[in-house]
Parts: sequence; C-alpha cells; structure tokens
Amino acid sequence: EPWWQNAELAMKNMDDHGMNAVTGGPGAKLIAVKDGKPQIDYADMDRWLALATKYGLTMPGDAYQGLTIEGLPWNQSPNMLAIMEADSQKRFGLPYRDLIRIVFAEVEKHAKEKGWPKRIYSYLDEPRSEYGNVEPAAQWIKLVTEVSPNTLFAGYYSSGEGRDGYFDTMPVSIAHLDKTALDRTAKSGKQLWDYDGSAERYNIGRWAFVAHRAGLKGYLRNGYMYVCSDPYFDFSDDEGSWCVVYPSKNGINDTVGWERTSEGVNDYRYMATLSRLIQDARGKNIAKAQADAAEAYLQEALKPIDLFDRKTADLSPEAFSQFRHGLAQRIVALTEAMAE
Repeated sequence: EPWWQNAELAMKNMDDHGMNAVTGGPGAKLIAVKDGKPQIDYADMDRWLALATKYGLTMPGDAYQGLTIEGLPWNQSPNMLAIMEADSQKRFGLPYRDLIRIVFAEVEKHAKEKGWPKRIYSYLDEPRSEYGNVEPAAQWIKLVTEVSPNTLFAGYYSSGEGRDGYFDTMPVSIAHLDKTALDRTAKSGKQLWDYDGSAERYNIGRWAFVAHRAGLKGYLRNGYMYVCSDPYFDFSDDEGSWCVVYPSKNGINDTVGWERTSEGVNDYRYMATLSRLIQDARGKNIAKAQADAAEAYLQEALKPIDLFDRKTADLSPEAFSQFRHGLAQRIVALTEAMAE
C-alpha cells in the first residue's frame, strides 16, 4: 500500500503540472492461454489506470518501460521473429501471430469494459543497423498491425538507416521530429509523437504548439522519476539520473526543470484557448475585428519559430511574460466581444 500511496502522489503531481497522460507503471500479465482464450491478470494495470483517470491523465499514453502486457514473447535481435515464434509455440502452443491476435483482442475488450484511457503499446526501442535488426523490426511491425488492426502499436526510433518505412506502417512513431518523419506520417495517416527530456519551457509550449499545427499528434516529457540506485549521486550507476522529480522521505521533490515544464504547458493552453476562440468567432461570424487582431498577434508571435530548430521558440523571461500577457489580453477582448 505505501507503493500505491506514492503512486497517487505522483499522479497528482503530474496533474498539478499540466500533464494529461501517463506512461510507465505496472502492466497486465499474460499467465496462460486456455481453450484459445488468454488468461490475463489485469489487477495492477486496472488500479493504475483508475488512478490516472482520477487525476485527469486520460489522453493516450504509450507503454514504454511498463504499463504494457507482460509475458508476451519479445526479442530485438536479428533473429527476433524466429525467436518469438519458438517462444510462443513452446509456452502457449500457438503461432506468434495467433497469440498476438487473441491477446490484444482480449486486451482491447477489457480496456473498453473498464474505461481505460487509450493505450499505445511500445515494443520497439531504437532498432539500429549495427544491431542488424532494422529489417526484422519492419517485418514485426507488418505482422502485428495485420493481425491486430484495432491496437495502436508504437516504437521509439529516428529516421534514416533504413527506418523511414516505419513511419508508413507503425500506428504511432515516437521520434524526434524531422521532415522525413513528419512528411511520411502525414502521407500515411499515421501518428507522430515527439519526446524530449531537456526540461525546457519553450519546447513543450511554443514549439509544441507550432509542431502540432504542422501535424505532430503527441508530445512526451521524459523522464518523470528516472533515477539511478542512489537518486542523488549520479555515479552510483553507469547512467545517472535524468528526470524532473526526485523521491524523498516526504514525497516528491520537484526540480526547476519540472516547473519550467509546467509553465510551458500553460503557454500552450493560452495559445490553444485563443486559437479556439478565433475559430469559434469565425464560425459564428461575430467579433471579426477582435478575431482578426488576435489571429494577427498569434501569427506574429509564432513567426520566428523554425519547426526544425526548437531553440527558436525560446524567449527571455521578460519576453515570455509579455507573450503570455498579450495572449491573455486578446483572450479577454475576444471573449467579451463574442458575448455582446
């Protein structure tokens, strides 16, 4: 129970800082397949996602490092498909493609019954040419999307080195945005999400708003509490802590980067609010002068931002305050004009 109490603290903390989805956490467990039906223990995953819903973390979230279906055959070596096939036959007496089909059909049914926030199941992590698994990963994407078309699978990778085709076939590609990824997901009708661990204000706010207008569907701030053995001593592991909050005896210690993240989310909310008001006014053919002025301000403020150079979205503290104030003024003016 203390673990779950801390989990709730984390959920509330994420909500307090403007997040709207959660990734990671305890997953469900595939125990066996009996008479063609998967036996899956959902208890921890149900409880975790109920907490997420309680704190408004209801947008789609991916399953990187947890919050997935444990127990499925998995491998990322050059022989990944053959290894997973052999494992599936040995443990469940089924071809791998049949196992994926029945498991995720059952998972989607359970998710609907329990009202889970939409899940995206991540099963690829940076396939690389030097690993010899780029083409096998492409074959895996084709297999799982064919047998489980109602499930959103995802992977983490960048364009290049033979991976460009992933953006045409993977339902959700989680990558640092570049032109190849953006163009190919737009053309194929797939989703592109970006992830970033820099803990800056501008990229989750001003840059993400421009990127969303260009076609980006999701943005992940990572990692939340990603610590090494001794959270406050980086040399206690090969890789030090890189996260926005740290554990303590009294709950959660927020970092400056986490507060910058929250400010960026609020910047985004102001821009999204103003944009919706402009669209609403245009649709109702009212408050034209105020809508024109608001749209001109927003366009001018975002004009310097280069989608492929996110640093161009940064501002000085004073300029950030002026930008936010300008948005607020036009939100108020447009709201009042539309009410007349």
